[in-house]
Amino acid sequence: MRERKAPGYFTEDLQPRVTGGVPRYTSRTEKPVDYVEIGVEGGAVIGYLYANDEDEAAGWCPRREASPSEQNAVAVWIQRLHEGKAQGWAPTAALDALIGREGAEGAGIWTRVVSSARQSAVSIEELKNR
Repeated sequence: MRERKAPGYFTEDLQPRVTGGVPRYTSRTEKPVDYVEIGVEGGAVIGYLYANDEDEAAGWCPRREASPSEQNAVAVWIQRLHEGKAQGWAPTAALDALIGREGAEGAGIWTRVVSSARQSAVSIEELKNR
């Protein structure tokens, strides 16, 4: 019986590579960030969407008081940030586009941008400690 050679994908060192998906900003920066507050119906702030143009960073920082359901409800706003990246916007431009937008429902909870303008923080760590 003749010995068969194993296919290349069994013997090659395959390197993973991203071939698609939603364009995203990085979520990490050690630099100052601009942010907007996200709140639930009734006005309680549950966290902050932040951005930094230098590091192409944008993301979500929940407040300790925010429940898991409230944190899940913010997925709509994070998706809107991703849409800004897909359009080639700087992170702060994507953040600005969220100000004044109609609220959104996610995970059965109505959320909205509380701030009428961007605010600044020294770091993401500062937002975490609010």
